[in-house]
Amino acid sequence: MSAGVPENLGCESLPLTDEQKDLCRRKPYLLPSIKDGARLGISECQTQFKHERWNCSTTKDLSVFGYELNSGTKETAFIFAVMAAGLVHAVTRSCSAGT
Repeated sequence: MSAGVPENLGCESLPLTDEQKDLCRRKPYLLPSIKDGARLGISECQTQFKHERWNCSTTKDLSVFGYELNSGTKETAFIFAVMAAGLVHAVTRSCSAGT
């Protein structure tokens, strides 16, 4: 039995680097935790910026935050930090639960 990701999860269709796609295919069990972590990061970002002009709004496209990730601002740095923290938290929680 292959440890790859089922076709319907579509690692190849995601906006990932080659290394990330390889990890996605080799460790598909991490995907739910990564999804949870991304949601956690977005939620925290929106909570922290809720009273600001830019409130960590998301877009419908795959980039989620649109042009903001290419802008080199303090908001961009915060997005990267809070998303990384959310992902680490979700994966750690999943590993601790044995899933």
